[in-house]
Amino acid sequence: MSEVMQDLTAELTTDCTCTNEDGTETDTCFDCYEMDKGGFLYLIDAWRDVSSNATDTVLINGKGLSWESREGFCITEFDDVLDKLTLNGEYTLRLRLSGDKLTCKRASHDEIGASFEFSFVPDQT
Repeated sequence: MSEVMQDLTAELTTDCTCTNEDGTETDTCFDCYEMDKGGFLYLIDAWRDVSSNATDTVLINGKGLSWESREGFCITEFDDVLDKLTLNGEYTLRLRLSGDKLTCKRASHDEIGASFEFSFVPDQT
């Protein structure tokens, strides 16, 4: 009998407003983005752990990109996956790991539901 892994999710957003314990806004930044980034990267590493034949090269397929709702793909190194999802501006990334399938939704000023699927590129040696 195989073990079933529950879906794991992580969210990373640049739209952060730090608050005090009582819920009031504060001018102090508690570095929320960096803390959330750690959880996001942890989930990407978990994907690598559950994937078979994992290499250092990742294919990212994207749909609904930009205000024109374009499609595209990118081949990148494993450690650069997060950099390929970020924008120069405000955005929210919602990452989901379901079994060995990793997906991401991105929302920004120009995108409501850009989506990404990830797969490892087999080693060519």
